[in-house]
Amino acid sequence: MLLVRSRRLRQLFGVFETANFLSLKLLIKKRSALRQYPGMIFRDYMSLVGTDHWSSCSIFDAIPELCDKPRRITLEHLPGIGVSTPADELLYLALITQVLAPALVFEIGTFRGRTALNFALNSPPDCKILTLDLPPGCDDTPRMHASDAMLARERMVGVDYLGRDVSYKIQQLYGDSLEFDFTPYLDRVDLVFVDGAHDYRTARSDSENALRIARAGGLVLWHDFANYGDYNDVTRAIFDCIDKSEIVQIANTQLALYRKRSYEA
Repeated sequence: MLLVRSRRLRQLFGVFETANFLSLKLLIKKRSALRQYPGMIFRDYMSLVGTDHWSSCSIFDAIPELCDKPRRITLEHLPGIGVSTPADELLYLALITQVLAPALVFEIGTFRGRTALNFALNSPPDCKILTLDLPPGCDDTPRMHASDAMLARERMVGVDYLGRDVSYKIQQLYGDSLEFDFTPYLDRVDLVFVDGAHDYRTARSDSENALRIARAGGLVLWHDFANYGDYNDVTRAIFDCIDKSEIVQIANTQLALYRKRSYEA
């Protein structure tokens, strides 16, 4: 039921699908957290079953190159307001960056620049990281979910990477991703990270553009995958662009990845 278009119906079935005694205790002890419970339980289920709606596996099975030798990565914890990427997901992004050794990274959705900074910390010295966010002052659009609009108002674009020793790698781009011209980057990008707005129209457009700009053999990664709530549109949008069989969810996370085929247009 995760891919049902109706938000109310999806959340209702999500409760039935994942309900147990612990969910009842959570309802009593911390009702505000109950909305997150179905997605968390479903992601745990996928990590255990391995294959159901799509494939879910460990980062080392998803990226076998990680197993060829020991790898050292750098993570930087940055306190701040708003939503931040969980430490395990940030670690996986760093590992993927380190093993790919990308020449060009493109991120859709900067917010404070935490992931852009960690891409920079774990990429080669000559890597270029392009990160796109809405222009200053553009804090709301009619299509935005209320949660996205709140984040847009709170964002401080690039504050987390400014002044760092690796910030020379990062180029900040501004624009609405629905209108941004991705043409100069077609088939050039080694690693694309999609973490922008979560409404269906934007998530689908961002996914289509990510697939266009990724080079053959390059990776596309999405955040906020496998959710029942407002961010569910991301999952539906991905599967309207790519067959489920070609998407891999990194176990117990909201990260999904796809490796672009060499013969793909």
